[in-house]
Amino acid sequence: MVRRRLNRKVAFLGSAFFIIVALGSILVLLQFRRDAGEFIKDAENAILIARQTDDQKIKEENYDIARRKYSSAYSRAKTSDERKAILFDMVNLFIETRDWPYVLDCWDKILVIEPDNVKAQYGRLRYFEILGQSGIPNAWKRIYDYAVEFLKTAQQANLLNEDLTNLQIPALEQGPTETKHLGAYLYLAKGEGEFEQANRGSGTNVE
Repeated sequence: MVRRRLNRKVAFLGSAFFIIVALGSILVLLQFRRDAGEFIKDAENAILIARQTDDQKIKEENYDIARRKYSSAYSRAKTSDERKAILFDMVNLFIETRDWPYVLDCWDKILVIEPDNVKAQYGRLRYFEILGQSGIPNAWKRIYDYAVEFLKTAQQANLLNEDLTNLQIPALEQGPTETKHLGAYLYLAKGEGEFEQANRGSGTNVE
């Protein structure tokens, strides 16, 4: 009698385990079959909740959900344009949460997809300018190199006279600037990068 009851319990537990595994597999399969757009909507909803709440824990939880949903969307994107659009969405999210290393990583990935993307080039250059102005000496070599690279892009696309305010990122701007055109800004950044390297004895042409 006892053995029969044990057998029933074992059979019940075995069946329950099988059902749980089967349901888990179905859920994983359904998640896998979702397209990028669905994950983007989930991310946008999570960001909206994070913005509307004053509860710091709920805010952080929803920003974390948004990060994971964008990551899932990116992994399911089928075209370069789709991946690029998702990366720009992630840039906005990471700027909002002040996760600057992730912002830089997204810009770098955008520039792998589209090396002459003006918005990503500008954002990356401004990021390193702020690092340089904050006293990080290694940033000036990057500033010079990125300014030279960006100048080539701007010249080829006839963007030297582009209004700089069309590219500016509020979180990276440190006050009003007298420089109005992209070309003037890039030549200034290039010169500043070269000067600061020379000033620190790391430039190729000190004079």
